[in-house]
Amino acid sequence: MANRQGMHFFLRYAKSQIAPVIFVVLLVFLQVTFGILLARQLGHILDVGLLANKAEFGQVFLLLVVLWLGSDAALFGRQLLAGRLAEITVHNLRGKVVRHISRATTESLETTHSGDYVSRLGVDTDAIRVMVAREMPSLLQGALGFVAALVVMLVVSWQVTLLTIALVPVMMFVASFFGGRMGGNLKAWQGGMAAVNVLAQDTVLGVVVAKTYNLHGYLGKQMSSLGKRVANSAVALAFTKGQLNSAMTVLSVMPFLVLFGVGGYEVIRGRLSLGQLLMMLNLLNNLTWPLQGMAQNMASMKAAIQAAERIFAVLALPVEPVQQGACPPLNRKAEYAVEYDQVSFAYPGKDAILCELSLKVRKGETLALVGASGSGKSTLLSLLLRFRQPSSGELLFFGCLYHDLTPSCIREHIAYVAQEDFFLPVSVAENIGFGRLGASPHEVSDAARKVGADEFIGELAGGYSSLLSERGGNLSGGQRQRISLARAVLRAAPLLVLDEATAALDMESERAVFDKLLAMDGTKIIVTHRLHLLEKVDRIVVLANGSIVEEGTHAVLTARGGHYANFVRHGEFERHYGAAGVS
Repeated sequence: MANRQGMHFFLRYAKSQIAPVIFVVLLVFLQVTFGILLARQLGHILDVGLLANKAEFGQVFLLLVVLWLGSDAALFGRQLLAGRLAEITVHNLRGKVVRHISRATTESLETTHSGDYVSRLGVDTDAIRVMVAREMPSLLQGALGFVAALVVMLVVSWQVTLLTIALVPVMMFVASFFGGRMGGNLKAWQGGMAAVNVLAQDTVLGVVVAKTYNLHGYLGKQMSSLGKRVANSAVALAFTKGQLNSAMTVLSVMPFLVLFGVGGYEVIRGRLSLGQLLMMLNLLNNLTWPLQGMAQNMASMKAAIQAAERIFAVLALPVEPVQQGACPPLNRKAEYAVEYDQVSFAYPGKDAILCELSLKVRKGETLALVGASGSGKSTLLSLLLRFRQPSSGELLFFGCLYHDLTPSCIREHIAYVAQEDFFLPVSVAENIGFGRLGASPHEVSDAARKVGADEFIGELAGGYSSLLSERGGNLSGGQRQRISLARAVLRAAPLLVLDEATAALDMESERAVFDKLLAMDGTKIIVTHRLHLLEKVDRIVVLANGSIVEEGTHAVLTARGGHYANFVRHGEFERHYGAAGVS
């Protein structure tokens, strides 16, 4: 099944590049044709030379040179065109995979480690590149050359040819046997490299934790174990190659010895000319060489098909629905920005995280969600952002049912600042500009100014043109949060969602930024454990075990003497609801 899917994958891409594929096939055909004619001319020139026919010798020699140049030109063209086709295929394939991953549902992406996706975009696409650029043309050349050489040799002397190729079935069996083993070794190596990429990515992304807990020894052992696994696969592959080469070297010599012996005897008896014997010796290469390389070709093809299967699995991931045409307008007259109506949610095979929860967020309201870790805050936001689907119940967005809106349409009207900042290694201005693509430099700087980011940006060597390192590593945590907030401000969406978005700022800066955000138009939903911020919001919703247990203003909830007041009174609020960045 996997192989059929992999071959279907290749055939589909071959159809999309039909013109270059046809040209590669034609060039391979020309190369084989020139090779056969070269072998014939080499034999003919020997016979003409023995007859001392100077005029004919010159003509045959000139044709020999032309055929040689033609064969070399066909080889050059084939390699150039096949290489270009391979690069185009891999380029298009990587783009397609990245686009598909960006559209895949959150649930489907969580089934595989991100490092494994990196491996599929690297190791697996490289296997496909090698197959398209080298292995497929070589296999085609070998097959055509084998058939053409066999036909010509049978015409020249079918008796000698049949005796010569008696060992060909044995060579085919050996090539097939070792090819299967090499394919298994390559599959093990691919899997090992994927595991190495996973661990390497985790080590780099978690370097702070690794250093803090002195995990270098543990991580080193893990990498050593995985490296040993990859090395063992590589050694097994090299050993199998060595066995194949040794066996095929011995087997491939035998047909030449038979041809020399039997063919030489036929020359002595006058049934063959010396030139015909030389031609058959040259053509014999077209019979033995493909068989020698067939195991390697087949192993690489098998690895490429397995790689295509891994990529096919990514492209088969379910994707979010795509909006056809413009997004429908929101009901601006709706009383509520967001409505959760008897919403429940549970991960497959686990207890419910949300239990028939109902919540209405009035337009223009600033709502705070608080609760212990696992109480359902992050899940509420995930449902709001359409990262996940509720198990039951309905969500409404500005009066529109969620099912009537695509995820992209919903997110178009939401400015979201997550606990973890997202940055690309481009300029500060570009990272802020992701909030609204096409925004002018003035709009970008104005958004930065509103959250107090323009001051430190101006102190950078390149200002707004300064390049950020991977994940914004050349900025402090507070600076990264300000850029993320500026991005959200630039979006100017009717709904602003902040998930511990100011936790990295000092208290004074946090108050100033929060006051500016509160002064902005629109609805705001925040997750925070900061009491001095909760005092300023319109309403606080307290969650516990997936349900709303309390709601009201800071003053009302404190006076009520319930869950919220109990934590405030004992000074345990921040300890109970977790540190910054936990929701």
